[in-house]
Amino acid sequence: MDITIVICTHNREALLRQTLLRLSHAQRASDASMDILVVANACNDGTPAFLATTECDPIWNDLPLRWISELTPGKSYALNRAIAETDADALCFIDDDQFVASDFLPALVKALAENPEYDIICGKISPAWDGSEPAWVHETGRYHIPIRPFPEYDFGDAPKEIFSGHKLPSGGNITLRRVAFQQVGKFSAELGPQGHNLMGGEDIEFLQRCLAHGHRILYMPTLRQLHVIEQERMCKRYMLRKSYLRSFSSQRMQSSPHGLQPYMFLKLLKHGLNALLTLNASRRFYYLMRLAATFGELKASVKT
Repeated sequence: MDITIVICTHNREALLRQTLLRLSHAQRASDASMDILVVANACNDGTPAFLATTECDPIWNDLPLRWISELTPGKSYALNRAIAETDADALCFIDDDQFVASDFLPALVKALAENPEYDIICGKISPAWDGSEPAWVHETGRYHIPIRPFPEYDFGDAPKEIFSGHKLPSGGNITLRRVAFQQVGKFSAELGPQGHNLMGGEDIEFLQRCLAHGHRILYMPTLRQLHVIEQERMCKRYMLRKSYLRSFSSQRMQSSPHGLQPYMFLKLLKHGLNALLTLNASRRFYYLMRLAATFGELKASVKT
């Protein structure tokens, strides 16, 4: 079995260093051929120079590392370039701000070998909480914020098949067999982030197409990753912007957009008034997030 680990990155040299460091210290899988492909997407910081030096380091002798540059801005372009650059049996996608567990590589090989009926394998992602985070990230009650500052994916400690009605995994911890790309195609260039603009949806839309083509998704809790904690993601302004852009992306993914609808303006009024007429900080932030999401939905409807 040939497996290529794909990491797409844009101007985040410091985070990429940490991600590659964890991979370099991870246990190796003796019963598979594995390598790493880093796609530097429109990078103009120190990332290319760092990668040019790093790929020659002897530490990668048993897990070869190579990198390429994709000049067209946009994560989907970087992902599609990676698909074209390798003929591996499976591609494992890891984000440049996530740390794999020490046993991630052998666990991945085991999951693929023992579950041939699944063309997509995903795993568990947890934020590396360190106590510096604000209280609202742990809110579980009525005013729980559904859009999280960091990717979280946890269906428990037992393997589970993921269906279309479930929350689908993010692109930072999914492995796809080559056959999925051959039958479904590539990631949509209309979706996904460009630079760090918080757009998303390219991974969800691709997985939805996979499910529609009959490909099955398996959640394996043994495939564990931690997401780096970045302070800028834990401010409310960042979260409001993320809510707006993710709602915009979600609306654009709909196969049958309906354009502007009266209910959208009613939601704007309702969420705005609820945010304005409360002294409860958690309640206010919850409705501001919903207000931002509705503006995103509205923009996407106008655009279509």
